[in-house]
Amino acid sequence: QHATLERHQHKWFIRDGQWQEKSGKWEKSKNGTFVNGLEAGPWGLPLHTGGIITIGNTTLKAIAF
Repeated sequence: QHATLERHQHKWFIRDGQWQEKSGKWEKSKNGTFVNGLEAGPWGLPLHTGGIITIGNTTLKAIAF
């Protein structure tokens, strides 16, 4: 339950956390979600080719968007 990937108007976004049906609210992750060092937060950040995504202690590189 670290991050959520969403596609809106042909663009990909990543948001920190996930929607929880049980509580009826957005729950942030414990470690945060970052794109190129910027915190995604529950509002999200756009993803671009070559971007570095950090989710907790895991780092990913966006290959193509």
